[in-house]
Amino acid sequence: MDVLTDDVDALEGALLYPLIEQQGRDIVLYLHSYAGFPGSVAIAGYSKAERLAAGKPGGILGLIYQSAFISNPGDTLLQMIGGNYAPWQNPNTQTGLVSVINPKDTFYADVVEPLATTATDLTYYGVAAYDNRRVYLHTNQDQALPPFAQDAFVAGIGVKWNVIKLDTSHSLFYSEPQPLAALLIATTKGFLATYRKD
Repeated sequence: MDVLTDDVDALEGALLYPLIEQQGRDIVLYLHSYAGFPGSVAIAGYSKAERLAAGKPGGILGLIYQSAFISNPGDTLLQMIGGNYAPWQNPNTQTGLVSVINPKDTFYADVVEPLATTATDLTYYGVAAYDNRRVYLHTNQDQALPPFAQDAFVAGIGVKWNVIKLDTSHSLFYSEPQPLAALLIATTKGFLATYRKD
């Protein structure tokens, strides 16, 4: 079972292809946590810059990764977290899936109300096509992806990111939805401005 390939296909088939290829729309892709891993593969060929050069409408204006995995081709998630599962992870070696022992404290540590990965390697990396259009939202109180891991992801990828450090936990779309929405709107406007001609 190759869950990573399934996730790449689902992201491309349900979101990117219909919105960009069929409807010619411009989008900003927001990838959180594990979604950064399959998202880095699914975005191949969808950047606005690449599509403009090919005379095609629509495309991904820019990327926003929030406390997300960013990696190089050949990396696996297990390698990226040091080769051992985190204390909050419960791996199933038969299915390749990982469940979370205490999701509330791991993912929603700063949320008042309570609220799968595999060992497959990343074969294509599309983030390089987004120069000056990459934002990484670094969550300083993260219990799932500790700040040092997020720093390592950004530093180890070989491309420049605009890193915005936030004093939140892993799921700020629950704990800080209004500030996050304002940040996403401002970032999207910034991406749009890079495509405007004077």
